[in-house]
Amino acid sequence: MLLTILSFIIVLGILVLVHELGHFIAARLAGVQVDEFGFGFPPRVFGHKAGKTLVSINAIPLGGFVRLKGEAGDNAHDPDSYASLSPGKRFTILVAGVVMNFLLAWLLLTVGFMVGTPQEIDSSLPQASVSDSKMLIIEVAPESVADRLGLQPGDTLVSIDGKTFSSPDDVVSYIQAHTENALNLHVARGKTEFEYSAKPEAYKDSPTPILGIATIRAGLVRYGFFTSLWMGARTTVQMSVAVAAALIQLFVLLFTGAGFSDQISGPIGVAILAGQVTRLGIQYVINFTALLSINLGILNALPIPALDGGRMLFIVIEKIKGKAVSAKIESLAHSIGFIVLIALVAFVTYRDILRFGGSLFK
Repeated sequence: MLLTILSFIIVLGILVLVHELGHFIAARLAGVQVDEFGFGFPPRVFGHKAGKTLVSINAIPLGGFVRLKGEAGDNAHDPDSYASLSPGKRFTILVAGVVMNFLLAWLLLTVGFMVGTPQEIDSSLPQASVSDSKMLIIEVAPESVADRLGLQPGDTLVSIDGKTFSSPDDVVSYIQAHTENALNLHVARGKTEFEYSAKPEAYKDSPTPILGIATIRAGLVRYGFFTSLWMGARTTVQMSVAVAAALIQLFVLLFTGAGFSDQISGPIGVAILAGQVTRLGIQYVINFTALLSINLGILNALPIPALDGGRMLFIVIEKIKGKAVSAKIESLAHSIGFIVLIALVAFVTYRDILRFGGSLFK
């Protein structure tokens, strides 16, 4: 449980710091005074004054904020006030947090490709070095020999009859050539190794007896700096498209009355995933954090009041109309949006508790 909590706090802290740092840098470049740089949401637990900016640690660790001078529309005549800026400069400050999340994802994925990414090995890998190569079981056929033995996806097939293999085709060929005798399987699961003896059997429509496993050759693949930069950028775009598509599907389900998918997780679900990913190794932590950063960036860009996207929407309306929306109306919209978001987080958290149960304490 401690690892889960620590992993969640560290990952969330990095994401919030980078996002809010984007707002902070853009505001300072525009000459705006930053009154507070906050981690979490109030009530405040700790605060320290750094120049004119109060750096605060708050009790609800589900986000963060940057409080700018004049963001409520006051001090509009002060040159260091957010309210004194043109719509374009205010929009830039708001979008900077989202941009930083995508830049962080790109940076993390670039580092990940340089450090090494666990993936399938084939002849098309460009300028890559491979280590820790192994035959990975990716599928176990239900009710097959392998299923009865207890083999699982993710297990490593070390050898069969003492013979190692360099490709999935070699594994299939060997099994097909030795269907008359029991095969001695050497399998690893993490740091634990197992020995099995099993004879291939007829299975459904298979023309020959099988064990019931599908394998790939996987390893830790490292790329050079410039290749990693390109692949990091490409993967950031691919992840962003996937996240956006998932969000669109979510809204379609909600508006058609289908409800929430069981795959949607709140803070508790993310915390549990963070703990599980941490146990897998640094490469998985890097990819997981990059994916969360993209999620945070896209969510914040949504035109929902209380989010950055909602505030940007009001600036767009101001630009189109030629005058700002009433401060009272905008403030009310953001207040309602904030309440709805908190209620949504509470609801998803409740579902997480029901869904994960005892996993919270592992």
